[in-house]
Amino acid sequence: MPAGRTASDASSDTGSAAQPTGGCLCGAVRYRARGAPRLVDLCYCRWCARAVGASVTGWARYATGDFAFTAGEPVRYESSPGVARTFCGRCGSSLTYHDPGGELVDVASATLDDPLAFPPTSDGPGRPFWMHAPAGTTRELSIASVLRAAPDALWRHATRPEELNREFWPLLQMRFPSHGRYLAAAFAASGGRIGRCWLLLGGVLPVEYDDVTLVELDPGRRFLERSTLASKRLWEHERTIEPHGAGSLLRDRVRFAPRIAWLAPLYATVFGAVFRLRHRNLRNRFGAAAPRTGAVDGEGR
Repeated sequence: MPAGRTASDASSDTGSAAQPTGGCLCGAVRYRARGAPRLVDLCYCRWCARAVGASVTGWARYATGDFAFTAGEPVRYESSPGVARTFCGRCGSSLTYHDPGGELVDVASATLDDPLAFPPTSDGPGRPFWMHAPAGTTRELSIASVLRAAPDALWRHATRPEELNREFWPLLQMRFPSHGRYLAAAFAASGGRIGRCWLLLGGVLPVEYDDVTLVELDPGRRFLERSTLASKRLWEHERTIEPHGAGSLLRDRVRFAPRIAWLAPLYATVFGAVFRLRHRNLRNRFGAAAPRTGAVDGEGR
């Protein structure tokens, strides 16, 4: 029990597996659910991270009819169209997430009186690298180019698979799922998961796959992909596009953790070469407004 907290701070109403209970930190808001949750999912998205102030959030999912607040009235906040979150207006504890259809409610599992009774049953995409990789196996690289193109033109290019494949030419091609023709639309429709994309050496030989998941999208400016690959436990690729004089600054940042740790230096060399190729093709297509402003950095972090 944390220093400064007394036994009276903890509720004696711990519920049961049949009727689990929980509430906020100060005890002003209490709730009760019916039975075990349908699932307990770990979420790493930026929306939940900001809402709860932590890198990972556990959510216990119930049908709306199986959950009710029994004391106090939480504050309700619409974090995006149709999506509501509740929290205690006194202590600030995040409590629930309500889906747009209104049929389900996700309860912050850490607020259950007995959170250990329902361990996670699924793991969402986007787990941070530092939760996965042993020390020394994570690699990072960054490269940037100033291009003679407006940001909106570069954004259209970056969200169309056929345009992205021009960056890999002639080394690789990516084969996207049919619904991934427009990545921004696929992100909106799928909640972030685009699906499995195959990387074809020379456009013919499959050498890798990428389960592409976009975890953040700022249209016209930025996307962030956190995915798993056949050879990588985690792959993170962020592309940003910013106005720069008469053109734009396009920057790619990559972090990855290989499944076989001792191959990290080799992968860093290979990916460095691939992204130098991509930026060379970008400059050839759109024109370079200035020398390349970033360099590939393959050192471990």
